[in-house]
Amino acid sequence: MGNPFGRPFDAAMQRTILLDALRALETVTSGGTLLDLPYEWGEDFAMNLGSGYGARNSAT
Repeated sequence: MGNPFGRPFDAAMQRTILLDALRALETVTSGGTLLDLPYEWGEDFAMNLGSGYGARNSAT
C-alpha cells in the first residue's frame, strides 16, 4: 500500500501509472470510482528496501 505509483526508483513504470491516473480524470464520472490497472510489482522489492517485510513474514 505504500507504493501506489509502482516500484521505487522505476521511473518508467511510475510515469505510465501517473499518466493512466491523469487519463482517468477524463473518464470517471462519479466520486469513489476505483480503477484496477494491470500493473504488478510484487512484494520482493520490499525486502530490498529495509522495510522489514521479509523478516516479519518469514516466521509464518
